[in-house]
Amino acid sequence: MFINIRKSILLLLLFIGTLGFEMNGWPVSAQETKPTQYQVKAAFIYNFLQFIDLPLRPNQGMNLTLFILGEDPFGNAFDPFQGEKILGRKWNIRPIRYGQDFKDGHILFIAASEKGRINQIVKQAHTQGLVTIGDTDGFGQQGVMINLFLERNRVRFEINMDSVRNNRILISSHLLKLARIISKNP
Repeated sequence: MFINIRKSILLLLLFIGTLGFEMNGWPVSAQETKPTQYQVKAAFIYNFLQFIDLPLRPNQGMNLTLFILGEDPFGNAFDPFQGEKILGRKWNIRPIRYGQDFKDGHILFIAASEKGRINQIVKQAHTQGLVTIGDTDGFGQQGVMINLFLERNRVRFEINMDSVRNNRILISSHLLKLARIISKNP
């Protein structure tokens, strides 16, 4: 039963990603509203976490924390997922600035505004056991585990398998089959 729910979520994720969206977020017509790029990306991130074994570390508690480092591009895109659970665990989203400690988190979204510091951020995040996610060209090659990108006006994603393996993160084969796999170690 649980596997069927996970597969259903994954199919929904794929459907949302194939819809396309308006780059400026404006509706196509008064009756038809397409999701914005960051609404789609928020749905991807929420669904990714259903397929990643996020290890619990001592003193972290049972909740999951997604830190957004840098200039938050999501706005209210995560609102539909507030109060939802990920694999039975409550989750919360917190903005964070460079230099702040993110050891209490589980997932770190690295905004494009942090491009100049990406190597230091990835090293620190992986040392602290966080899953790293970005959406900036080249972030995957620089060690970010999951990087979202646009291809023909659709959201796609790549997974850096070297970073995933080096940090002992387990990702479901269902998710890996849908990703563009890259294996470049920073």
